[in-house]
Amino acid sequence: MECVYLIKHNQSGLLKIGMTKNWDSRSKQLKVGSVTSKIKLVSCRNSEKWEKVLHAMFKHKRIPQSEWFQITEQDALAKMNWLADKTNQKMIIGNWHLAEAGHYYRRRKSRYENWYTETKSAMEHNRDLNNQLEREIQYQIKEKTRESRIEPGYWPSKENKNELVWAEKDPTYLSPSIGCLVWAFLIIGLLYFFSTANLFAFLITIFASFLFYRKTN
Repeated sequence: MECVYLIKHNQSGLLKIGMTKNWDSRSKQLKVGSVTSKIKLVSCRNSEKWEKVLHAMFKHKRIPQSEWFQITEQDALAKMNWLADKTNQKMIIGNWHLAEAGHYYRRRKSRYENWYTETKSAMEHNRDLNNQLEREIQYQIKEKTRESRIEPGYWPSKENKNELVWAEKDPTYLSPSIGCLVWAFLIIGLLYFFSTANLFAFLITIFASFLFYRKTN
């Protein structure tokens, strides 16, 4: 059974979020029932990718050099329930229907208000669904990583990005409002340079762009 699982280490209380395509075998490796306890399983396709989404949510709470997370069971269950709701949605979006011949079809209205039938093969249909799922997963990873940056956790230090330290939020986090103001400043600087050919304005804009890049990367 392919799934994403949530288990707890009985002694430390740490939680682990992982994926497997064979829970029976994996549960024995993890010593579920003795050393660890099963909290929740979510059956889903593309479990490896959804595991990355959940890891992104709790990236800042991950114990360095381990696969365990310093999070509460309540928080972890909330995200597992979110995943269950997400993966239990119907994969076929729109009004596609499976024909007896094996292909898919749906009725569409053209820009000239004429009805016509759109068709595609089962292979094309499955490819489109997989591409859609891939875009959704990548979006969720990016969005949840961004949201987590304002929470306490293990974040790279300002002095050394390879060193993780506990901080109230990601030291490199820049709020969207400030980011918009900075980008507006950079755009205005570039427009001013192009309209006046002022080398000083150009150098100031390049320097500000460099500082902004260092702050956000």
